Amino acid sequence: MVKVIIALTFLLVITGGIYYFLNKFTIKNIIVDGSSHYTREEIIDMVINKPEDRISLVLSMKYDNKPITDIAFIQSIEVTVLSADSIRIQVYEKALAGYIKYLGQYMYFDKDGIVVEASSQITEGVPEITGLEFNSVVLHNPLPVANSDVFGYVLEITNLLGKYELEVDKIYFNQSLEVTLYMDDVRVTLGRKDKLTEKMMKLRDLAPSLKGLSGVLHLENADSSSDNITFTKDVENEK
Repeated sequence: MVKVIIALTFLLVITGGIYYFLNKFTIKNIIVDGSSHYTREEIIDMVINKPEDRISLVLSMKYDNKPITDIAFIQSIEVTVLSADSIRIQVYEKALAGYIKYLGQYMYFDKDGIVVEASSQITEGVPEITGLEFNSVVLHNPLPVANSDVFGYVLEITNLLGKYELEVDKIYFNQSLEVTLYMDDVRVTLGRKDKLTEKMMKLRDLAPSLKGLSGVLHLENADSSSDNITFTKDVENEK
């Protein structure tokens, strides 16, 4: 009888210890930072993909100085255990300047023109770039365009679009690197690279008045004055 009591007591102690351990070290709070391409739930599923990963001590050993890589659109993911039941997932996304359409895919490239990802889906906030001429596209290689200066220009434009909270459908370059932005049914001609910040500031101020219009906004010669800005409406029923 005494042995049975001792065995039961030992079992209760072990069970209580396991319960305490699981309750204390099971992850309950998760902070996800830096992800715009994937949802919070998708990022968590990438990190916690096994039942034992729910234990903070296990997760700490699994990702100790071992960032997650080889995920589309993501440079790396770092996991930090903040406390027994809390972790932070820090996402570092690849810097995307724009994308082109090629053979039914969206090919995303960075500021240097390196094709970093191929996807069947459009990533919000990354503009389509048109007008570039090339014969082939190879993942992890530069886009073979005649003038590689275009990539720095793309990045400068997209940064200014973000700064001034402007949304465009696509960015068109002609062979002289003159730029046209497409905003619904309005085409905004920026011309060459000079005074780009001033042109974008003017576009920010004029954007609300362009809603519902169809035509061309000429900002090629825009400066601190508004005298060099004109808008040419499309002929009715003509886009």
